[in-house]
Amino acid sequence: MSNRKGKRSIKTRILVSILVLIGVIFCCIILAFNSLVNTNIEKNAINQLETAIRIVEKNNGNQMGTGIGNNNRMPQMKSRAELLIINATYGLEYPKSDNEFMNNGEKYKALIEKIKSGGYQLGNGEMIRLTTEFGDYYAATIKVNTSDLPQQLYMVFFVDITSNIELAVQINLMLILILAFAFLLATLTAIILAGKIAKPIKELTGFAERIGEGDFTECRVDFSDREISKLADIMNKSAAQLAKYDKEQKIFFQNASHELRTPLMSMKGYAEAIKYKVIESERAADIILEETDKLTEMVEDLLYISKIDNISRDYVKTNCDLREILSDCCITEKARALNKGVEFVYEFDQKPVMFECDEKNMSRALLNIIDNGVRYARTKIVVSCEIEMEKKNAGKNKREKILICIENDGEGISQEDAPHIFDRFYKGSGGKNGIGLAVVRSVVEEHNGKIWVENVGLEKTGAENAGTENAGTGTRFNISFKK
Repeated sequence: MSNRKGKRSIKTRILVSILVLIGVIFCCIILAFNSLVNTNIEKNAINQLETAIRIVEKNNGNQMGTGIGNNNRMPQMKSRAELLIINATYGLEYPKSDNEFMNNGEKYKALIEKIKSGGYQLGNGEMIRLTTEFGDYYAATIKVNTSDLPQQLYMVFFVDITSNIELAVQINLMLILILAFAFLLATLTAIILAGKIAKPIKELTGFAERIGEGDFTECRVDFSDREISKLADIMNKSAAQLAKYDKEQKIFFQNASHELRTPLMSMKGYAEAIKYKVIESERAADIILEETDKLTEMVEDLLYISKIDNISRDYVKTNCDLREILSDCCITEKARALNKGVEFVYEFDQKPVMFECDEKNMSRALLNIIDNGVRYARTKIVVSCEIEMEKKNAGKNKREKILICIENDGEGISQEDAPHIFDRFYKGSGGKNGIGLAVVRSVVEEHNGKIWVENVGLEKTGAENAGTENAGTGTRFNISFKK
């Protein structure tokens, strides 16, 4: 029994997979969004700063207040860049303390202090990002090119990006809320989806357990999913085959028990007769030997049928002449045939009929058919083996095939027995144990061949056979192989 420790349910697997997928997607979205927003904010701020610097450099910065409006920006700049002027000791020179906008003095002082503490070199025009208690900024400093000033001054241009950052943060929070909602929705979806998948699997698991316990009753649940429905159909077919096999096996063992009991009782009776000297020993010994042969044959069939399902594992295929195999089988049965007054008629192809097969198993299959023919034949058995041309694709291509026919002039097969003669354990009229022809079909199919049986000699059926269940006056077994 497999260890179930550490195994995860379908519900857990689906839920984790969906949540991980959503989490990865949202992380990628947030990262891409923040990267794009930060790049755009930086690019926009730097453009505004560069525009302001170009204008000032164009005017040579000769007049500190020229072009600066009451909003601390130059009108011609058409940008959000603001201006401060500081001296070499980081003292604020513009705007003056009496300016009506000095209510932003604390913000300006914090910005100047950040430039000072950051160790940035004044006047080199470097674009720097600063964060103070009042917000986030992009700033740049340039020298004032005037010769009539007592000290060196520096223009500090800065762009406030605080509102942009706050907007990005709000969007990130919104994305996180959407992610949480998506997780909740995904959890509900996974639970419902897993339930719909797990329920039919539980049904089929129960069905499989019933099959294992010997209950082959068909599963009648109508599943909505195509794959599950197909699996249920396959399991139903398997259950039907197992039920059929189980029934046939029981019938077979009932027949086998009867067949085994009869020769054993006969042998026991004759052995007792020998012991008490009520019958000649020679005659009794012959009968015991005959019954022993029957038992031996039956035991061999039982052993063979036990491995019939896995017979292909024992196959060793070689290139053989099927005419020789048929001839050897006929020679094996010749003594029995002569005792019954049955002769063999051969209709073999003049050229060798070569076929790659397992000689041992092919001989057994053909011998079973010939043995069956000897049992029912009246006067003769016709054995033919030839190569025919098989038309394919409306006559455009032709392919060789091998056709073997074994025909006897017996009574033919009854309509009742005809559909079942190749079924395992089926014992027809005059049959022995229902194994021989099942073995034949298994061997033929393992060699990718086809076998069928038909009654022949309909034109010879006289009035004495009219209305009977026999379809003709003989039986022909046909086997074909693709060459």
